Amino acid sequence: MASVKEDVEILKKVQILDKEIYDLGIFVSQIPERIVEIEKEFEGKKSHFNLLEEEIIKTKLGVKDKELELGKKDGEIAKLDGQLAQMKTNKEYTAMLEQIAGIKADKGMLEEKILLDWDNVEKLNKEKEEEKKRLAGDEMKANQQKKVLEEDGRRAEEKIRQLKEERINILTPVTHEIKDLYEKILAKREGVALVKIDGENCGGCQFLLRPQIINEVRLQENITLCERCTRILYYEA
Repeated sequence: MASVKEDVEILKKVQILDKEIYDLGIFVSQIPERIVEIEKEFEGKKSHFNLLEEEIIKTKLGVKDKELELGKKDGEIAKLDGQLAQMKTNKEYTAMLEQIAGIKADKGMLEEKILLDWDNVEKLNKEKEEEKKRLAGDEMKANQQKKVLEEDGRRAEEKIRQLKEERINILTPVTHEIKDLYEKILAKREGVALVKIDGENCGGCQFLLRPQIINEVRLQENITLCERCTRILYYEA
């Protein structure tokens, strides 16, 4: 059976592995969130493209409404033109012509607005195509970033697997009770269950240790824990 001193020496080696396992585990656990952030960022970049599409649709619908209105104007003009011959006085005839002229003026304004709308649609379509090209580049970049993260995650998981196998072999000689204690502390203390005394303080939580505790650690007759964070303490001159 290994002595406490020997057990601690082994735990020091295992602790190095466990800290790396913990840090790699944190990295892997954050990958899904980082991928979501990349996707959200790309979706944000798509917002301008979506607005352009909406504006194009809205403008085209406006053109259709104006074209319907033009059709109505044409119908009104044709109707009034047909009634011109029925006018009995010059005054009525002149009034009818003025009414037709007013409708034609309105029609001309509508036609001008339609032309402007089509010019705007053409301009928006050009902007949309430019935006589409930019988004294609952004999407490629986002996919590459996600791919790199996923590959890094797979490598990290493989490294974790290797480190866990390594720690099993290293831990084999350690007393069952000490191994049990170490594992319990490790699970609660963010991958650090064993810490060196730092002057007169715990190297984990910086709690000021009592002289008696420091002496116990130096003697290495028993496993000694920090009274505050409960990590296993060891001493190095």
